[in-house]
Amino acid sequence: MPVLSSRPVDVGPSDPELAAAGIPDTSPTWELELLISGAVLFALFQIPSALTSFFTRIEPHATATMMSVLLVMQMYVKAIVYALIASFVVHLIARAYWVGLVGLHSVFPKGVRWENFKSGPVTLEVYRSRLVSLPAIISRTDNFCSVIFSFAFLLVLLFAFTVALTGAFGLVAYGISHALLGGHSGETVFLVLAAFLAIIPAATSLIDRRVGERLSPRARRILQRAIIASYRGTAQGVISPIFVPLLTNVGRNKIRVIFFASLFGILGFVIAERLARSDQLSLNSYDYFGASDRFGVNYRFYENQRSPDDIFARTPSIQSDIVTGSYVKLFIPYVPRRHNPMVARTCPTLRPIQGRGLQVGPDTPVPDSLAMPVLRCLAQIHAVTVDGAQRPDLQFRFYEHPTTGIKGIITYIPADSLARGQHMITVHQVPSLDGKASAPAPWVIPFWR
Repeated sequence: MPVLSSRPVDVGPSDPELAAAGIPDTSPTWELELLISGAVLFALFQIPSALTSFFTRIEPHATATMMSVLLVMQMYVKAIVYALIASFVVHLIARAYWVGLVGLHSVFPKGVRWENFKSGPVTLEVYRSRLVSLPAIISRTDNFCSVIFSFAFLLVLLFAFTVALTGAFGLVAYGISHALLGGHSGETVFLVLAAFLAIIPAATSLIDRRVGERLSPRARRILQRAIIASYRGTAQGVISPIFVPLLTNVGRNKIRVIFFASLFGILGFVIAERLARSDQLSLNSYDYFGASDRFGVNYRFYENQRSPDDIFARTPSIQSDIVTGSYVKLFIPYVPRRHNPMVARTCPTLRPIQGRGLQVGPDTPVPDSLAMPVLRCLAQIHAVTVDGAQRPDLQFRFYEHPTTGIKGIITYIPADSLARGQHMITVHQVPSLDGKASAPAPWVIPFWR
């Protein structure tokens, strides 16, 4: 049986020219498939880096609730792109293999000449019984190439539906959180909505399988309405026209294995890529090399060593590892999902100086009487030291990074009085307040005069 196809290999040809050459069951769309694959594949390879840059610039401004939504949307949008890339690559490879087989068949239309196959009788018998003819392999490969696009778009539709659903649930959770819960528990509301959507199809399917035949007419109508609602709510009108033919022709077990392996394989690749990009996943072969706060130099701390595309949303920075000017310019990013609750807990008398939500236009300047207490509170939280000495004299100001757009606070540390040689700045990190992790160690930024 052809891979991913129920078309028998002895069905009449579909492409007249190839049929005339003796090649059966060839899809008439093969030329169009090659054209589409070649034209689109190059453009698709440019998209992942653009998506990474886009989401990396948005993430620093997100609250905890919106961060969860952004992570899910980023993961599935990238999964859409990688599903398309994988399908086009597999299609091009399979079509190249198919072209090679077609060329081989055109040169040797009679196939294998067994009288020239020098081997023992048992080997000859095994090969003759198991070796598939060139026309049959050509037909199977052609069918596979024709189906791969449909299967790829099945994954794309599923990922796209998840992205749309995540965005919609995120907006609903945001609205409920601010309207009824004082801006809190938005993530919990989002998870409840997602769980509710997942439970209904599972419950209706289980009930229908177990007791569907024994339901009363009234119960049957109720179940039917629930199934229709589930059908519409999970976009089966778009997904099922592809999935159901594959399920019923290829085989339930086979297509499920292929589907879930592809689905989780792509999602696993996207997650691994994100972890690798954030230095949380790597291959290590350095037996005697280790990162060290006190005896290491981290390029992320220095503006002149970062590439233009680098965005480190939580990492403080100074202008260079070698400071030649009169001041060390220290910038500390403001991370809403960490700083908002920390400021509220550290300085409970302070009130927010800006409202959350959609903002049209630039930031409105706030009075000094509101800005100064907040800046003092942020200075208290980060407790900056220079060479181990506290610096309560440092004056912080609000600052927006001109390249990355990250907002934070900045201070200028006098450097003229510092001796030549190595110096250390420490900046306390803002811990997560969920209680799941211990307080992180301070950032240690070495520099030289």
